[in-house]
Amino acid sequence: LALWGSSESNVWAVGAQGVLLHWDGTTWRDEPSPTSADVKGVWGSADRDVWAVDADGRFLHFDGIKWSVWPTDSFGPLQSIWGRNALDVVAVGGSNRIHFNGFQWSLLPPHPSETPTYNVAFGNGSLVWIGGHVGWSAYKAGGARPELGRWNGIAMADNLEPTMAPSNISLTNSSIEAGWASDEKDVWIFLSRLMHWNGTDWSYSAAGSARVTALWGTTRDVWAIANGGQIMRKGR
Repeated sequence: LALWGSSESNVWAVGAQGVLLHWDGTTWRDEPSPTSADVKGVWGSADRDVWAVDADGRFLHFDGIKWSVWPTDSFGPLQSIWGRNALDVVAVGGSNRIHFNGFQWSLLPPHPSETPTYNVAFGNGSLVWIGGHVGWSAYKAGGARPELGRWNGIAMADNLEPTMAPSNISLTNSSIEAGWASDEKDVWIFLSRLMHWNGTDWSYSAAGSARVTALWGTTRDVWAIANGGQIMRKGR
């Protein structure tokens, strides 16, 4: 359900029923897991500081030797996690944005005017982006709409999602479920199609409309995986 790695010999893959798999450059190994719930997200600041979150709301931590459940209050089911560094990590689940300051997990202020459902956290070393949607019951003009926020280590900026789309594409009932960013002027997300933010405007990619479930890359080399097994690469 999620991947994170720091090098070609240190990659973590997490998934259903507590799966925690580690790649050491040669083989995959199934690591002992402290949970049987689906592990939804994984991110680390270093080989010996890796976080994962599960569907039952647990924060899992790897210290270089073993995985354990981090003792903290429950914030409900968790969907994704990403960080700026070891002392600045953000996890999302439901409408909650939860922050780790190096010592404890606590809630960040909620969205100022809506009640989004967050699906994904992604970013780079300086920013964390969080994406999802606002449902009908939470009301956003015109109905359900995507939601995108950005954490810079000090404050959250909200309502950064696209608000307009070409006439043949609808943002209604769209949700941001995949994203990647190199910096605040280079962000990719998937709505009805792949979209790119250049620091000023959102634009649609010419790629097809297959539903993208994961994005990753560098400024000049971006990869996308679609739910039908299709792998796409942005032309350089």
